[in-house]
Amino acid sequence: MKKALVKDLFREIWRTKSRFLAILAIVAIGCGFFAGVKSSCPDMKLTAAAYYEEYNLADFHIMSNYGLDDTDIEAIKETVNVRGISGGYSADVMVKSDDKNNLVLKAISYDLENPDTADNMNRPLLIEGRLPEKSGECVVEQSKLANGKLAIGSKIQLYLEKDDISESLKVTEYEIVGTINTPSYVGFQYGTTTVGDGEIDTYILISEEDFAFDVYTDVYLTLQETEGLDPFEDEYGQIIEENTAFLENNDELTYNRYNDIVAEAQEELDDAKQELADGEAEAEEKLNDGWQELEDARIQLEDAKTQIDDARQELDDGWSEYYSGIETLNTEIANGRQQIEDAKAQLYSAEAEYNSGLEQYNQGLAEFQEKEAAALEELSGYESQLAELEPVVTAGRQELDSFKSLLSNYNSIIEKYSAITVTEEEILPEEIAVMDQIDTFIAEMMPGVPISIKNFFVSYATAPAEEKQQYSAILSIVSSEGQKQIDEKEPQVIEGEEAVAQLKAGIEAGYSQLEAGRQELQNSKNQLDSAKQQIDDGYNEIYYNESLLNQKEAEGKQELENALAKLYSGEADYDAGVVEYEDGLAEYQDGVEEYEQSKIDVEEELQEGRDKIAEAEKELKDLETPEWYVFDRNDNPGYSTYEEDAEKVDAIAAVFPFFFVLVAALVCSTTMTRMVEEQRTQMGTLKALGYNNRSIVSKYLIYAISASIVGSIIGLCIGFKLFPWVIINAYKIMYSMPDPMMPFRWDYAGWCTLVGILCTGLSAYFVCRKELKTVPAQLMRPKAPKVGKKIMLERVGFVWNRLSFLHKVTARNIFRYKARSLMTTIGIAGCCALILTGFGLNYAISSIVDRQFEDIFKYDVTIAISENTENLEKLQDYINSNQYINSSETLMVKTVDSEKNGETISSVSMSVLQNPEVVDDYITLRTMDDHTPLELTDDGVIISQKMSNVLKAKAGDSFSVVNSDGSKTELTVTGVTENYAMNYIYMTPTLYRNVYGEEPSYNMIYANIPDGVETSDLSTELLDDSDILGIAYSSDTMGRFVDTIGSLKSIVIVLIVSAGLLAFIVMYNLVNINVNERKRELATIKVLGFYDREVSSYIYRENNVAVLFGIILGLILGIFLEKFVVSVAEVDAVMFISDMAWWCYVVSALITAIFALIVTIVVHFSLKKIDMVESLKAIE
Repeated sequence: MKKALVKDLFREIWRTKSRFLAILAIVAIGCGFFAGVKSSCPDMKLTAAAYYEEYNLADFHIMSNYGLDDTDIEAIKETVNVRGISGGYSADVMVKSDDKNNLVLKAISYDLENPDTADNMNRPLLIEGRLPEKSGECVVEQSKLANGKLAIGSKIQLYLEKDDISESLKVTEYEIVGTINTPSYVGFQYGTTTVGDGEIDTYILISEEDFAFDVYTDVYLTLQETEGLDPFEDEYGQIIEENTAFLENNDELTYNRYNDIVAEAQEELDDAKQELADGEAEAEEKLNDGWQELEDARIQLEDAKTQIDDARQELDDGWSEYYSGIETLNTEIANGRQQIEDAKAQLYSAEAEYNSGLEQYNQGLAEFQEKEAAALEELSGYESQLAELEPVVTAGRQELDSFKSLLSNYNSIIEKYSAITVTEEEILPEEIAVMDQIDTFIAEMMPGVPISIKNFFVSYATAPAEEKQQYSAILSIVSSEGQKQIDEKEPQVIEGEEAVAQLKAGIEAGYSQLEAGRQELQNSKNQLDSAKQQIDDGYNEIYYNESLLNQKEAEGKQELENALAKLYSGEADYDAGVVEYEDGLAEYQDGVEEYEQSKIDVEEELQEGRDKIAEAEKELKDLETPEWYVFDRNDNPGYSTYEEDAEKVDAIAAVFPFFFVLVAALVCSTTMTRMVEEQRTQMGTLKALGYNNRSIVSKYLIYAISASIVGSIIGLCIGFKLFPWVIINAYKIMYSMPDPMMPFRWDYAGWCTLVGILCTGLSAYFVCRKELKTVPAQLMRPKAPKVGKKIMLERVGFVWNRLSFLHKVTARNIFRYKARSLMTTIGIAGCCALILTGFGLNYAISSIVDRQFEDIFKYDVTIAISENTENLEKLQDYINSNQYINSSETLMVKTVDSEKNGETISSVSMSVLQNPEVVDDYITLRTMDDHTPLELTDDGVIISQKMSNVLKAKAGDSFSVVNSDGSKTELTVTGVTENYAMNYIYMTPTLYRNVYGEEPSYNMIYANIPDGVETSDLSTELLDDSDILGIAYSSDTMGRFVDTIGSLKSIVIVLIVSAGLLAFIVMYNLVNINVNERKRELATIKVLGFYDREVSSYIYRENNVAVLFGIILGLILGIFLEKFVVSVAEVDAVMFISDMAWWCYVVSALITAIFALIVTIVVHFSLKKIDMVESLKAIE
């Protein structure tokens, strides 16, 4: 490429910098959005995978109903290829928080000695503080709950309400030394428990030495085969599935611990039998010694009875003398109190009169103060009026007097020159000054006189006598009009002066009345103070007499109390003697009975020992079969839901960015096409100068490609960091993950850059090739304008004839340049459709919460019960009798897979209600479209709408259910119910018995509770029953679902903002191209006399029509695009709402219109800068 073309290229970029930057911005937004959103799911998984690998998340978590020990660990090592394995301890405990709500914690062991070895699984990520270093220290999970209620440096006391915590922990008081996260709990769901309210709130890590267990409660292990594997790939899942089978189906593993327990129990049984034989011999010897002690006690009791009778007579005489003294004292005190009460009555009467007078005074004072404030405010207003009016009146008087004097001088001067004629130089300056003042006053006071009196006066004074008459009439009018103004204003000034005098008199009278009121109130106050002093003196005298009476009463009572104390002392001694005698007698009688009972108890105790031995032998014989529980990572709710949420992001990213890039590519292609067509003259010139086609094409290719490359680089650098950061951080309200890893993904970058280059480069190439086929002479001539012909609207006469000239021009331009108008309309429509799709997706996601958890699910509580409950009716009565339960319904819930015609849905919840007739109290079964109620029958099942869509099963169709043992059961659909979260099958118990040939094993209860119930109290009461395994509340489930939806809404908001930004740039670019193409036309109409506002409206009318039709078309396209995006973005477990609220259309149209308005304002200023001379220069 020649140097001259290179310079021309840079000049072209600078000359069309707005167009170049628009292409750059559109490519940047398109590439950044596509690459950023598409990389969010891989970045989420990469962040999680690196976190799991670095902190050694266990592949398996094993538990057993007998616990596990080192022998079990060695056996596991021989069964699977272990990379790391360790035993640990955990216990569910409670801690009292400051707000009096009990927190349920899972205490987990932490290896202080070997924290970083391969055998130490689920290592903690320290967030703040430090890790435990000794017994009695703990770290707590960093979450909203933990940070709010368990602070670093505080101490917590662990306890259990029902069980002895010492059986689980040796230490119960801990100091919190740090906050952590662990890969084993990436979500904020910690499981259920039988402790407290049934739900674990958080977890803590403590030293494994603090646990009191003899065996491990948990074993964690990782496999050699999984090292370095991506946990989200199928290869990892296959390895885990294979090794799960090895661990679950190995009897040798499960029976190791069982055999040890049997041997230990047999040894304890033999020891108990020997202990029973020794106890029988010892009991016989103790019974013989007890009988001899009873005979000695009987003789001592007979001597004590005689001494008690003599003491009784002496006490009776003392009581008679005491009661006589009480009667005398009471009479004297009563007389004294009566005299005091009479004096008080007199004072009360005087005090009432005083209070009445005080109340009247206070009332008068309040009224005076209220009126005083109003009066002062009114007087202040009068004073303000006086301050405003008096200067005005004074000024008016001065102005009027001045005008009178001026008018008198004026009349004298006019009279002077009525008979003489002078030159202009002979007129006295002071006379000219009078005329200037007359002009000034006329302008102010007689605005109706539109002439200069000074000029008339000069003409009048210099005119000959025979011509003076023509001026004197006008000058006399001024004199008469001036006198008329004086006559009109004189009464006004006099009236103002009178008003000032009245205001001054009124103000002075008002202040006098206020002072008189104050003096009257002060006199009343002095009288009240005198009366109060007399009342206070009377009360002081009463208090003195009352104190003398009280002193006399106290002294008399003290004497009586001393006598009473002596009597009580004697009575106490007597009672003690009686009690001692009776105790001795009772003790003797008890001894006899105890002796007899001992003989019975010894025999019963010995028999109890014999029964326990027999029971132990039976328990040993009936010992429960050992069972291992093997959990992989997918059994961890946070682990599995994190992957599902990442897939939801990927589902949205699979569709929306494609259309986003499609709109951007279309606009970029249009921009380059129209730019090359606009440059045909320059291309012809270059070709005429000898440049070959390749050199000319390269200029425009480099222009397009450089904009695409720079835009791609900027967009990718921002997109790869911004969008994943926003999306991953939105999910941090649900997951405790480290800072996101956001690598630069060269594959996405390459494809995005390539698409940007192809869209702009190919457009420029093909248009250049087309134009360069023309000879240079033809290229150098401007393109022939469109042939003028009637447009369709002109044929509609009654419309066309009513249009103004400019509206007709607008209509002709739109129909004459259809391609230009159509492309503008399509660009706006595409952006409007993207915005509507964003709002529609937001509505589709956010609306399912209310519909699912308020309209569909009506129950408040889910109670998990044991399938082995011996008396289900008794358990139901226990739950229904609870004060917090309004109603309940029992059902069986089990998870199955379903399939039909090759389509499969995993983890479908099959619900069998015990009483199908009351299902509407707990779950709404209705059709999706018209909400027709559905009824459970014995003819078939009702399935959820999402399940129906995936399986393509409607009412009357059949599908298969895959049971846990691999067998399949055929079911018929009788109805499809509205449902948005998870997949459900509802059936009657009769149908279940007919299909499966067995009774339903009820394991769940739905319940409704009143509003305002404290859920922790309900959980505590219900969990007292051992058949209740756990409790979950719909409000908690809804809260977690809201968090999920909130994260998705954050992503959708990013989509909407990006679409809005693209819309603005697209509209600006298209309008700017339109203006550049028509500079010559616009310069022409400016030369013809159009104002800037009219030139702008000339363009705006066309743009407004394009915007209007673009919005209408965009809303229509958005409906179909939103439905398509929603259908693709859905996952198997969730169904989005496909319809949109009315406000989605309104907001989308408004945003597009607002962007159009902003573009209009921006372009208006560029239109003002069009150089008419340069634009109209001849080009041929």
